[in-house]
Amino acid sequence: MIDAIPELIVSLDRSDKTAAVALLHVQTGAVDQYSISLQPEDLEVWCTRLQAGHSAARLIVAFEQPAPNLLAFFAARGPAAIYALNPSATWAYRQSLVVSHARTDRSDAYHQALYILNHRGELPPWVPVPEEVEQLDRLCEARRKFVDTRTGLTNRLQAVLKRYYPQALLLMHEDIWRAINLAFLRRWPSPQALEKTRLSTLKAFFHQHGSRSEARWQTRQSVVQNLIPLSGQEPLSERLEVSALADQLEALNKTILRYDQTVAEHFAACRDTALIQALPGAGPNFAPRLYVAFARYASRCKDAQSFASAVGIAP
Repeated sequence: MIDAIPELIVSLDRSDKTAAVALLHVQTGAVDQYSISLQPEDLEVWCTRLQAGHSAARLIVAFEQPAPNLLAFFAARGPAAIYALNPSATWAYRQSLVVSHARTDRSDAYHQALYILNHRGELPPWVPVPEEVEQLDRLCEARRKFVDTRTGLTNRLQAVLKRYYPQALLLMHEDIWRAINLAFLRRWPSPQALEKTRLSTLKAFFHQHGSRSEARWQTRQSVVQNLIPLSGQEPLSERLEVSALADQLEALNKTILRYDQTVAEHFAACRDTALIQALPGAGPNFAPRLYVAFARYASRCKDAQSFASAVGIAP
């Protein structure tokens, strides 16, 4: 009779700089617990010793998401399986074991190991995706965060303008973060500055920035001719705030443009993108995100509903 290969569940509950570790020996039920540093150099020393000390065992690593540093570290070292766990699931499991809900990093690591031991058959292990998909995913996610930051600054800029310069919102392009709008606010940062300018100068400005619609100009001309400042003096505080917000939006626009160019280059280098690009609404920003979603989850989903759940747009 062939002896079963011993298995070792390596459960980590991380904090900012350290992690509580629980080593659960599946065959014997014995548990070893201690803490380790999460510095890459310290992790490397610990992992080398762990693999050397249990060279005959199958290492099964488990930790809660999000933990991109741990995922990258263990993915490069090839344990038998990696379980990147949903924190809600492990929290519910702990609650079923401890009535008082008392917890420490040490107990969390132990209960997480028990969770893997008792429910491994129902949990899908982490599956690596091709490097080009992983890289594109990280680029798209980072770009989305910068766009969200820009949206927040745009909303703040709009709120400031409503306080002292609502006419600007009627004169500018709908997307306040655009270069034409930021240039307008730098040149005419207040209604007092705007009412001193000639209509011909204003019209030349919009033509120079590509806004040549005659109907739109008639609306703008009417706004300027009937302009009444809310106060007699220029509000210094609001002008400074608008200038500061414009600086940040200009920097974000440059950053997002660099991400757009990099995402486009990586997406063009990916394989089998024609079907994604043919989908309705799959433009230069959305198509790479769709591609990543299908590359990550489609092969593991039996139907559209399970795919929607996997990518987070349905329960």
